[in-house]
Amino acid sequence: MSLGNAMFLRKRNLTIAAVLLSAVGLGAVACNILNPVVCTLEYRYGIYGTIVDNNGDAIPGITITISAENYSEQAVIFDDTQYVGAGEREGTYSISAAATGYQSRTITGVIVTGDECHVTPVKQDIVLTKN
Repeated sequence: MSLGNAMFLRKRNLTIAAVLLSAVGLGAVACNILNPVVCTLEYRYGIYGTIVDNNGDAIPGITITISAENYSEQAVIFDDTQYVGAGEREGTYSISAAATGYQSRTITGVIVTGDECHVTPVKQDIVLTKN
């Protein structure tokens, strides 16, 4: 076989390989187009729960801090006994609760996972004891 024929065959084989790879790639895209993931516009908090004292009462002036590696936030508290945080953030968290007149509490290893659209909320209730 001449050098010209060998180069032609090599070029042809590379072209066939490129066409096959393109077809496989288009098949994957077509599969996603045919079965798209539809996400809602809902905003989900990764962690939520109640925060009360050992009598089930609201704790005035409580502060709840939710933290993970390189991340920290103050939880949003509403209705005096409910809190939320870690909005649409997967990770492993620590939750610290503190208020004057109460023993502080820290819960570690709270794992928030998710899917292609949202986090899967984890409920973590907290009870503080008066000093």
